[in-house]
Amino acid sequence: MRDPTLRGERLGRQLRELRESYERALAAPRVHERALGDPHVLFEVAGSTFALRAAELGELRNATDLVRVPAGGPLIAGAIAHRQEIVQVIDLRALFELPERGGPAGFVLVLRPLALRTGVLCERLLGLHRVAPDALSRLDRVYASGHFMHGARSVAVLRSEALVQDPEPG
Repeated sequence: MRDPTLRGERLGRQLRELRESYERALAAPRVHERALGDPHVLFEVAGSTFALRAAELGELRNATDLVRVPAGGPLIAGAIAHRQEIVQVIDLRALFELPERGGPAGFVLVLRPLALRTGVLCERLLGLHRVAPDALSRLDRVYASGHFMHGARSVAVLRSEALVQDPEPG
């Protein structure tokens, strides 16, 4: 008959080794993920394609929840109630002087909490796409940090912090 004490020690040693191996793997740089690039959410507004880093997005809401705010100015499409907070919603058509489209906006991309709760109105979601670092051309613009091609589409990567800090330039 086997000694249960030895069996328990062996199991304890295996668990320690497993835990140490797991901790080493977590601490190791994830080169393969960096090579694939950061995930971005691609969306369309007035026929133009934009992206936001997925890490900058909190949630996706239906635009039917949008309430027009008369005092909001042309850049503020309205507001939505989100988790007991009021979220201002920016209309990129007004910000970038894009043409009005016939169809209604479909979604509000709620940005992760910064100083001011903000969302971005979009007409159509195009999905999640990883952008490899070598595919991203850097831009030094107020509202855009970069640009890349997704098939035949030119995609501008928006700076969420700029949208939150200054939704009404002036």
